[in-house]
Amino acid sequence: MFRTLLSIVVAVSIASVSLAQTAAPKTGEKAPAAKPAKKTPAKKPAYDPVAEKAKFFKIAGKDTEVDAKEFAAALAKVTDKGEGFVRKTDKWSSLLRYDKNNNKKIDWFEADAYRKQVRRSSRYSSRFGGEMDPATIKKYDKDGDGKLTGDERAAAWGSRMEERRQQFMKEYDKDGDGKFSDEEQKAMRDSFRKRMEDWRRRRAERRYDKDGDGTLNSEEKAAMEKGETERAAEEEKRRKDFMTKYDKDGDGEVSGDERRAIGEEMRRRWTERRYDKDRDGKLNEEETAAMEKGEAARAAERKKRTEEYIKKYDKNGDGKVDDKERPQRRSFWGGRRRDGSDSGGATEEK
Repeated sequence: MFRTLLSIVVAVSIASVSLAQTAAPKTGEKAPAAKPAKKTPAKKPAYDPVAEKAKFFKIAGKDTEVDAKEFAAALAKVTDKGEGFVRKTDKWSSLLRYDKNNNKKIDWFEADAYRKQVRRSSRYSSRFGGEMDPATIKKYDKDGDGKLTGDERAAAWGSRMEERRQQFMKEYDKDGDGKFSDEEQKAMRDSFRKRMEDWRRRRAERRYDKDGDGTLNSEEKAAMEKGETERAAEEEKRRKDFMTKYDKDGDGEVSGDERRAIGEEMRRRWTERRYDKDRDGKLNEEETAAMEKGEAARAAERKKRTEEYIKKYDKNGDGKVDDKERPQRRSFWGGRRRDGSDSGGATEEK
């Protein structure tokens, strides 16, 4: 018995040494780098209303509805795995848009409508500039890690934008001079307006198609007409409120200074929203401190980039980049420089 065990131990030792000698590189040679295994991008799972419903009722109270407090509690427990109904990107204000009975609570049917719309919007975003599709990832994924990072993503975006620019030029640049005339710009605006109207009409029809058969019956059409009339009135009210708030001189138009004031307010709102972790619409002391620290870092980074830009292009050393020193770039629309002048479609950076 002892001899048998000893023979097995010796055989295993010899095999281990042989494998080690085979795997070890020769003296002075580097071991070959292991090639990273290609990862197949994960496909977004299909919407499962049964599973979502079960997740929803886990956070709903005894009344089977979710209120702001229950939503905030669920949001605080969200992990990267996203097992629950609430996701990191969800906002209570967005859910409230689906509160049909205006009781400041969300039942399952309202939550289901919200989740479906979010997924539809995600698909739309992916198609028009959001996440990269698998074919694009495969084309530009040079290191084979299954995702695009750094220069790979920049190359993919640049190629995509150039393709779209070429499509726009082919569709609207009728005389083929590489830029848009006033008539061509008007035709382009009219086309965009018509597309937007068609998209709004289709969206309204989907919203009021309660039985989901793809067509509107007489009852659904009546509901759509009433609802869209109310929406138009609400939009007009918001437009008037907007003009009352920002048209300071009352001339019926928003001037340059007024537009800049709007931009400053919007940037402030976006900044506060970025640091509003509990999504309650306001910043507590901790969130305010994080915002001040983060924005100070962002300002320092912007200052550094500005200094690097001036150092690179300020040829006469006057501390600024004038029109002659500014690099000329062709914009998405073709031939128009950043300062508003016409560069004739120049692609060369000087």
